[in-house]
Amino acid sequence: MPSPIKLITVDLDDTLWPAQAVLLRADRIFYAELEKHAPKLTSKLGQHEIRAQRLEYLKAHPELEHYISDWRKQSLLALLAEHGYATEAEQIAEQVFHTFWQARQRVTLFPYVSQVLTELSQKYLIISITNGNAHLDKMPLSQYVRHSLRAEQFGLSKPSPRLFEEALKLANCNSEDVLHIGDHPLDDIEGARQLGIRTIQAQLLENNRDIHPDADAIMTDWRDAPELIARL
Repeated sequence: MPSPIKLITVDLDDTLWPAQAVLLRADRIFYAELEKHAPKLTSKLGQHEIRAQRLEYLKAHPELEHYISDWRKQSLLALLAEHGYATEAEQIAEQVFHTFWQARQRVTLFPYVSQVLTELSQKYLIISITNGNAHLDKMPLSQYVRHSLRAEQFGLSKPSPRLFEEALKLANCNSEDVLHIGDHPLDDIEGARQLGIRTIQAQLLENNRDIHPDADAIMTDWRDAPELIARL
C-alpha cells in the first residue's frame, strides 16, 4: 500500500498560472522602460531583436543557463555598452530589470487555485519548485507555501533531482511521502519520477504539453486536485 502523502511540491508557470501572457506583458514593460533610459539602443533594436540578441548571448555564455535573471541583466549590459551607454550601463540595467521583475510577479491564477491551495495547505506541507524567476514570496499565494525553490538558487534546473532533493530535505520527507504537481512532461513529471515521487500532470491550457505516459494522474481543473491526491 502506498505511503500517505505528507508533502506536495508544485510547479509555478503553467501550473498555478498561464505563463505566456505574464512573460509577454513583462517583456513589453521591459522594452518600454528601456526606451525611456536608452533611446539610442531602442532606436536601432526592436523588442524581438533584443530577445534574439539575448538568446545569442546565452549561446556564448552557457554557464548562465540556470540563472535566468543574471542572463537577462548581463545580456542587457552588453547591449548597452555596445550602443553608447558604457558608463551608465549598470544603473540602466538595474532599473530596467527591476521594472521587468515587478511585472513578472503580476500573475493571473488559473481558476480555483487559491481555494484549492487553501484546502490542501491545511492537510499537507506545500513547497514550490520552479525553473523560472517568479518569486512566490512576493505573491499572496505564499501564505499556503512553506518554501519556494528556484533553479537560479542552485544553478540547476528541473529535471535535475537537486531541487526535488532540497524539498525532501526541507520537509524531512522520503520520496514515497511526496507528490509533485506540474505541467512539463520532462522537467516536472520525469524529474520527479527519477526519485520515485508520485506525480500529477497539470493540463490546464488550450495547447497543453504532451502527456507523460507514466504520470500517476492528469489534472485538467484545479477543483479535481483534492480527489486525485486522495486516490494516490
